[in-house]
Amino acid sequence: MSSGLPLKADAVRHNRQVSKGPETEVRTRRDVQRLFTFNVLTCPMTPRRTVVIGTGVTIVAGFVLAGYNAASTHDARCGVIELYDSADRYPLSSIPPDAHPIIFHLSEAFRYGSSKSAEKTRGVLILTYYPSFSSPTAPENAAYGLNCIGLCNGRILLHVEYNSNLLSTSSPNTGDFVAHAQLRWKRTPPYPPNVTVRDTPPSGFDGGFQRSYAGVETSEIVLFRNDPDGSHYDLAATCHANAQKTSCILHFSLKCDPKLSVTVNGLDSSYLVHSSDIVTRVNEFVSSMVDYPACKS
Repeated sequence: MSSGLPLKADAVRHNRQVSKGPETEVRTRRDVQRLFTFNVLTCPMTPRRTVVIGTGVTIVAGFVLAGYNAASTHDARCGVIELYDSADRYPLSSIPPDAHPIIFHLSEAFRYGSSKSAEKTRGVLILTYYPSFSSPTAPENAAYGLNCIGLCNGRILLHVEYNSNLLSTSSPNTGDFVAHAQLRWKRTPPYPPNVTVRDTPPSGFDGGFQRSYAGVETSEIVLFRNDPDGSHYDLAATCHANAQKTSCILHFSLKCDPKLSVTVNGLDSSYLVHSSDIVTRVNEFVSSMVDYPACKS
């Protein structure tokens, strides 16, 4: 695996769009009342039969997902997206019969970029707003479309992927993997002559550092949070800062399955103090869309 889990090109463009400063490479690689606390989806859940397809083993031996069959019994107004393992090499135009996707039920109002028309994908893109988790078509968001620069009523872009490559690492979740990759490649000496690294006070995190480059206006900030027992990290934030703005990405896994990784893109740094609440609510928001037994318990 690389130093981060990959983002779709649409998510990269969104992160660049919310920053006024020079574009920088994103290196570290989402009405009927619905479940949980949100009243935003037009996708009522309907009972269906669980079909156990397989059991999880290591990626070296081959990972087979336990989940539902691909046929949907959801309301047709809420389009179905089949999410395939990003670690697999086959093209989505030629899916092998033993491939078993995660089924997403995502209203058109929340779809962004390549997910607008997607039926099969390796990354689901969801455009919403924090803390309301309303859609871009909601009246309160009418003035905060994609041309908006800055806080934009809390606009965020969620990117969700299923990545079984995590099984071949020592990390139990995406946040831990990203944090260790950033610490290894950007915090550990020696540094090039034009690079300065210093610890930075975390905002709602347990540690972090800032990496600056001589003669370059933009710097990188990395923050990480310990899990409750302190044995691993469970959340990482990667930020790009310049004189005008600091824009961040949160990296973590859904609680129901650590291989379901989430990034929260385009987050203004002023929201970092709310990172714990953002992660909790995004976890509920996304999990309610996933037709997957572990996410419904």
